[in-house]
Amino acid sequence: MPRLHEKTVVVCGGEGSALKDVAILLRRLGYRVFPAEGSGAVLERLTKQAVDLVLLDSRLPAADVIATLKAMRQSTAWEAIPVLTVAADYSKTGNDEYIRFGSAGLLEMPSRAEALSRLIEQCIAPPGRPVRTAPRVPYSGLVKLSWDGGSEIYRAVNLSTRGIYLRSAEPLPVTTRVELEFVLDGDETLRFGGEVIYQMGSYNDVFRVDPGMAIAFDQLDDEPRQLLEDWVEEVLCGDLDSMRSRNLLRISHPAKGREQGAGTLPPEKG
Repeated sequence: MPRLHEKTVVVCGGEGSALKDVAILLRRLGYRVFPAEGSGAVLERLTKQAVDLVLLDSRLPAADVIATLKAMRQSTAWEAIPVLTVAADYSKTGNDEYIRFGSAGLLEMPSRAEALSRLIEQCIAPPGRPVRTAPRVPYSGLVKLSWDGGSEIYRAVNLSTRGIYLRSAEPLPVTTRVELEFVLDGDETLRFGGEVIYQMGSYNDVFRVDPGMAIAFDQLDDEPRQLLEDWVEEVLCGDLDSMRSRNLLRISHPAKGREQGAGTLPPEKG
């Protein structure tokens, strides 16, 4: 599902690289993704447009990776752009060397989609801005809402493990408590509570998203939470070979950072 404010990622890797699947997943998550072959192509892309993140295949020649990092860190225009290397096999020696030249860390593959999304969001989010912690996927099923004084069936637009967005010309007021009931894949009925957290419906809104309302789910029990996680994972990357493992991705960084989920983020600047 398109993001309201797309982030741009440049990926640099060769044939057979795990980065190919990462690039596909990032595009499905709503990022704008551009390929680059080698250090020169990465730097050329940076001169053409604003970029939020650069991903480098750890299997590239070390000299190319270091040349990219040095060029970016020596430029006032590019020095703040995070650069991450992506690897199927962790090498502490190589990772430490890249960090010395300005890499933000290492993304270890394979990964669950939600872990990758969360950690990249944490890496590129401006200080103080809320981070989207759960990826959204398209979902057009019917959802029954019940609330104090009424009930109605709505068509969904997208779904995550934390909430759902429903189409409606007359959305419920923000903070309305609701009970939800909907079906995944024709056989799993989910029932739990939630709350309307925002509405979309102004003239400017409709150019980006259907009029409607977003509902945040209450804290879910283990079974429905796992069901949602697995369903979102399958939609996002069930066809991507390098994502099939249930292992979590992490950002490795030797410096003291913010521990978040499966990884350690670089320390905040300033």
